[in-house]
Amino acid sequence: MRVVLVRWALVAIIVGGLAYYSANVWRYSEVIADVGLVSSSADAVVESTASGTVTLALHDDAPRALTRDGTFGLRWDGGYAQVGSVVSASGGTVTRRLPPGEEPPPIGVEVDLDRAGYGADPRQALGIPFREVTIRTDLEPFPAWQVPGGPTWVIYVHDLGGSRHGSLRMMPTAVELGHSVLAITYRNDPEAAPDPSGNTRYGVTEWRDLHAAVGFATQNGADDVILFGDGVGGSIVLEFMQQSGRAIDVVGLILDSPILNLSVTFDQALEEREVPQMYATVAKQIAAIRYDIRWSELDHLDDAAELDVPVLLVAGTADELTPIETSDAFAGALGENVIYHRVLGAGHTEAWNVDPGLYEARVAALLQRATTDQASGDVLSSS
Repeated sequence: MRVVLVRWALVAIIVGGLAYYSANVWRYSEVIADVGLVSSSADAVVESTASGTVTLALHDDAPRALTRDGTFGLRWDGGYAQVGSVVSASGGTVTRRLPPGEEPPPIGVEVDLDRAGYGADPRQALGIPFREVTIRTDLEPFPAWQVPGGPTWVIYVHDLGGSRHGSLRMMPTAVELGHSVLAITYRNDPEAAPDPSGNTRYGVTEWRDLHAAVGFATQNGADDVILFGDGVGGSIVLEFMQQSGRAIDVVGLILDSPILNLSVTFDQALEEREVPQMYATVAKQIAAIRYDIRWSELDHLDDAAELDVPVLLVAGTADELTPIETSDAFAGALGENVIYHRVLGAGHTEAWNVDPGLYEARVAALLQRATTDQASGDVLSSS
């Protein structure tokens, strides 16, 4: 009798252990659904405001960028404020400067960090006239901002969890050079239709929406196109360059913190969460099945050799999603076609925040070289 009880006890332990292991693997596989997304909870609460500054009490999972120097935005229910450099940071609080004339958020309100740096449309934020347009795709029509200009169109594709507001960081530079700008949305955005799969596909299906946007541009006066992608938007741009027949209209690329290898990004996300390796390997296989991911399809490092247009690659050494080594390898593979803007201490899509002037100068250099090369047929020299 005792032997039987021992056997049953062992069976129960094994079954329970397997169930526990399976539950953890399943849970860790869900990390892929969160890669690149902003947190759904608030980042901080406003503790005080005084003398052109705002002091924030940080939540435990607040992004590191809240304590980094640079220009960022704070978003709260019904309001937005731009903030500048860090005055002090200690004990879970940070005090940041407010630009002259900027109204601080109310004391006690919960705020989210916004890397876009602007919370209004182009006219309200920058005085740049624009119009709302819709772009027809294989799904429902998607909204976009169109800024009129010359026959070169700069098409902006935002990061996962971002928005068209990110385009305002480069829009004045493009407009000053006489270019048109198109800031698009794409499937799974709050303003757009969902992907039929119900999942973010990291460019595998989203490139079709960019394909439609390039078609819209060429049908409305564009002679050539420069694509600008942030984060996952960069992955969408690279997938478009591989898949779309309209890639022939593209004369230059700007890739800011692109997700160049989703497998490596997923590995880093699991490591950041301190997931044991015994779970991580299987979680990756489960994620591939759950979200229909073919890891090899989302490795863009091999794509670099096929790109024959000038590329501005922007990367931060503190990027928590795209390891800087991945960006270094991609830049090396691009060879003479690349301008590599490697920013010490910048996190994911934070190069503009760290130094807006230098960032805009790099963007201007790419826009000028891409259009000059298109006119002359020359190849971009390294810089």
